[in-house]
Amino acid sequence: MSTDFLKDKLRETFSNLQSIEGVKSVDGILETLNDNKIFPEITTLIHNSKFEFVYLYEEQQVVLKTVQDGLTLDSDFMKDIYLIYQYKEMIECILTGIIATDKIKKYSLNLLSLKYSELIQSI
Repeated sequence: MSTDFLKDKLRETFSNLQSIEGVKSVDGILETLNDNKIFPEITTLIHNSKFEFVYLYEEQQVVLKTVQDGLTLDSDFMKDIYLIYQYKEMIECILTGIIATDKIKKYSLNLLSLKYSELIQSI
């Protein structure tokens, strides 16, 4: 099972968000998600002076949170929020799918490894 299709969809989706300041690169996001040694509970997708858009691993959802108290809601801010929320659910589904596919792949490899080690021991 491959995640190439999901990764391509994520790249396509993030290309629509490039007008927003602080959008992280898809390769950087995927590298963070694939870090097996230190898997982050929170993966930052967009970070700028007004807000942060993050993926929460345990909850398998994306969340938008403001960075400042008393933030002024100007038209640029509202446009950014509107644009993000157009793609929010798609991003959430894609990231959750990538993680689930990687888990299945690792589980399958572990089972295969166990099966081969049993075969080798029986020889």
